Amino acid sequence: MYHNLTSHYNVYWNGKEALIEAEKELKTTIDDNYNMILPMYNYGTDADAKTVTPLLDRAIEKGSKTILKHSMRFGGKEYIKWIDDAYLLIGKAYFYKRDYYSARRSFSFIMREYEDNPIKYNAMLWLARTYIEMEQFEKSEPVLNLIETDMNEGESKIPTSVYHNFPLVQADHFIKQEKYSYAIDYLYDGIAVAGKKDLKTRAKFILAQIYHLEGDLDEASQLYAEVIRRNPEYDMAFQAKINMARAYEADNGDSRTIIKYLDRMLRDDKNKDYLDQIYYALAEVAFKDKEDSLGVEYLRLSVARSVANDYQKSTSALELADIYFAVPEYELSQAYYDTAVTFLPQDYPNYEEIRNKAAKLSELVANLKVIQFEDSLQMLAFMPEPERMAIIDEIIMNLIEEEQRQIEAEQLEQSLASFDQGQSGFNTGQPIGGEK
Repeated sequence: MYHNLTSHYNVYWNGKEALIEAEKELKTTIDDNYNMILPMYNYGTDADAKTVTPLLDRAIEKGSKTILKHSMRFGGKEYIKWIDDAYLLIGKAYFYKRDYYSARRSFSFIMREYEDNPIKYNAMLWLARTYIEMEQFEKSEPVLNLIETDMNEGESKIPTSVYHNFPLVQADHFIKQEKYSYAIDYLYDGIAVAGKKDLKTRAKFILAQIYHLEGDLDEASQLYAEVIRRNPEYDMAFQAKINMARAYEADNGDSRTIIKYLDRMLRDDKNKDYLDQIYYALAEVAFKDKEDSLGVEYLRLSVARSVANDYQKSTSALELADIYFAVPEYELSQAYYDTAVTFLPQDYPNYEEIRNKAAKLSELVANLKVIQFEDSLQMLAFMPEPERMAIIDEIIMNLIEEEQRQIEAEQLEQSLASFDQGQSGFNTGQPIGGEK
């Protein structure tokens, strides 16, 4: 009784609270890339994990102390009920630290040592999540299949939490392999049984993205609208609104309402950091309405107004580059390819292919400029001398005029500077007439 009481409400409780706090902090720091199908779970990057490492180390320390100081194992039986929870706590902490090998060892140990304990299924589900993050899908699949088989057979030892989380973990398994159609049924199952509102909302958003990708724009629009009604965090709500506009079909709707909606979003101060995405959505609507010139202008505005979203800036610049390449306008195409490559994130699809195309296009443009220059010289050389001299005189006059404009501009700037200095010297702060 003593060890059960003190292990739970002293050491283990403190470790669990540290893990909960780490999960909350991670949730506030992790960013989602809405330009891609979201994963069901986003655990952040190595840098994100380092921000909560002290909390995770505390969880590991408290879990270890629970085991070392309070375990009472005799005759192959553990008499302290919190020891298995302590092992699971340690495994989760290693998982969030992204130390997946240590996490895997912890979860595998629980599965071996607690084979007749319901906690085995929690460990199996977390082991599957570990393999998914390690991209060892050939290992996560059999673990998930074992859980699903026992669930279908009505195994009584499976905890409720496993029933609630299994469908979304299984969906994540398929999403991270880009097998989106396989994830759909599991996402619907997860929405039906998941306990947390934010997980249900995220699953709906991912479903909308998948239907959008597959061209079922009506279903996608309905799901985006459901996401908005669930009042999610601002970024997801914004993306749902933008994607609803992008799901517009020219054959089945009137773009004027959508354009007014996007124009209102442009004027909203809360969206000042999202103007690039709004202009991109307007460009998509324009292209669907066969207004190509307007679509190009919106894409140019998307590139120009992009503040911090390198992914969107690259996407808009690449689309412009491809449009100009098809015209062909190779110099403009090369300029936008250069912009795209400058901001291109390394996880962008076909990253190396895009960089190689940009390099070859730069080489092509350089050669075209040489050819154009040589052609101009040869054309000049074969002209009658009076015409050739007239062109040269015009070039000289243009250069002289440009130099004169620069001189006049510099003189004006100097005059203004002298005037400003004179004004500041005159304004001594003393009243006119010498009064004090």
